[in-house]
Amino acid sequence: MIYLFYGENEFEKRQAIAKLIGDEKAARHDGEDLTLAGMQEIAIGQTLFMNSSVYLISKLGENSEIWSQLPDMKFDDDRTIILVEDKIDKRTKTYKWLQKNAKVQEFSPLSDRQKPQLLKWCVAEAKVRECELTNHQAEIIIDRLGFDQLRPEQFFGSIGAGAKSDG
Repeated sequence: MIYLFYGENEFEKRQAIAKLIGDEKAARHDGEDLTLAGMQEIAIGQTLFMNSSVYLISKLGENSEIWSQLPDMKFDDDRTIILVEDKIDKRTKTYKWLQKNAKVQEFSPLSDRQKPQLLKWCVAEAKVRECELTNHQAEIIIDRLGFDQLRPEQFFGSIGAGAKSDG
């Protein structure tokens, strides 16, 4: 199965990838450096040194040689191929092919209108990490770090680790 995860919300993309992969080990590839032969090996499942069935390929859209030929490739049904992109050109033949033949999911950045949801998430995330946070404190964190959940999540990781080592 092929998956296309794209958009600027890095936090939600990572969450979706982790949920999809689970405990399975994924072979990671940088799409910019991947050769056509290498991509064909991944697609048909005849890799020499990897026995993984999950492949995570980032920025393949920036490799025009492979990207344009993706619709013409054969893919082994036993493989899980996850394509991860920041931005994507929706006008391309490949994108249109992926919409029909892959599970496509867009991860948009959070907006000002979603600030209340983000504040609730911050308070809950702090609680999971055994820290207390008021809505006002969460608002200060969001105002300073922005709407990208990845930054507050990393921040909570650092204060959570500090709180546990102090106790």
